[in-house]
Amino acid sequence: MSRVISFGSSHPALTAHALYPYRNLFRRKAHEGPHSWGLALTRPPDEIEHKRRPMQLDELDLYETIQHWHPEYGLAHLRVTREQCPPGDVAPFRYRNWFFSMLGGSSRHALVRQWLQSSIKGDLRWNIPGNTEQELVFHLFLVFLKETCQLGAGAPDHKAVASALVQTYRNWRQFARDVEEEFIPSVLVASNGRFLMAYCSSDEIGGYRHVQGIHDPCPYCRDHVHREDRENTHPQLETVLVVGDLETRPAQLGLTPIPRDRVLLCQAGRLEWFPV
Repeated sequence: MSRVISFGSSHPALTAHALYPYRNLFRRKAHEGPHSWGLALTRPPDEIEHKRRPMQLDELDLYETIQHWHPEYGLAHLRVTREQCPPGDVAPFRYRNWFFSMLGGSSRHALVRQWLQSSIKGDLRWNIPGNTEQELVFHLFLVFLKETCQLGAGAPDHKAVASALVQTYRNWRQFARDVEEEFIPSVLVASNGRFLMAYCSSDEIGGYRHVQGIHDPCPYCRDHVHREDRENTHPQLETVLVVGDLETRPAQLGLTPIPRDRVLLCQAGRLEWFPV
């Protein structure tokens, strides 16, 4: 089982409040593992927390980290694993302030990796710390960003980044299609700490939840804020939660499906769509 979870919030101090109903998505029991996991969090102005663990045998609770860190954006990747791997092979992957995670992979990794490496030139090729197909897909995405002058831009063009994400998937699939005929459902998520984007190649493999204010009494405040003058509502809060899961339909997680012909953008808790 593999799952990608990402989110963006308009008020970092209240991120845990918005995600509280979905906290179990960030948790795993010991008997369900062992687990390999990675977590990248950002908060203003430029603080970054990046943790990766190749194998964990005990319980896992990434929501607790979100509670204490108050992130504006986050990207987590969790999967069940039976073998140890280097920390550099654990998603999410990082290049400067860009983070990336992906579900899906070809059946002939070695050959597809060779083709991907031949498409990545210059410094982007020689600075790949890991050895996975998914990280090479990330660097292919960086190539598209660099070609469109978005890689180092202070305020990247959202439409150009969305196009780069889709072109990354299509080029990778073209590589893989030459050695296998079957369709590979995939979820790609990227963030630069100022916004996040998600693309799903198929319906029912990714879902989202847009929290537009907590107008009823806040369950998180009820359970965790032990004072008489605690806030009961947060009408100004906006948060977007995105979950990619190839085995579980979004409706089973209480989420709305992400359409395959749209790229989801979250910035400051606001939601926007780009057609592909």
